[in-house]
Amino acid sequence: MLHDLHHAAPECDPWFARVVARLREDGDHEFALLLGDLTDTAKPGSFAAVKEALAKAGLKPEHAEVTMKASAEAQLAGDDGVKMQKLLDALEALDDVQDVYTTAVITD
Repeated sequence: MLHDLHHAAPECDPWFARVVARLREDGDHEFALLLGDLTDTAKPGSFAAVKEALAKAGLKPEHAEVTMKASAEAQLAGDDGVKMQKLLDALEALDDVQDVYTTAVITD
């Protein structure tokens, strides 16, 4: 897992080269998770640039996407958690709904 992967800036090149070398050194990987700051400080092409740089290094991902994470979460437990889960399930079951996002963290 790599964390803190910033946009592809020239000053990041040495670090990125070390990451690619380490990935190659370790051999085949079934799974790699890249996390990073492609949000507030990133340039619009950051994700594409990182994906392209990995591809040029011979590390082509099977799946790559940008996801959004809320800066605040709502902790729900007990009846509130059950009600929220039922609502989320009902929304996901609708044919017209493609994705459901929530800031709720439901605990037992």
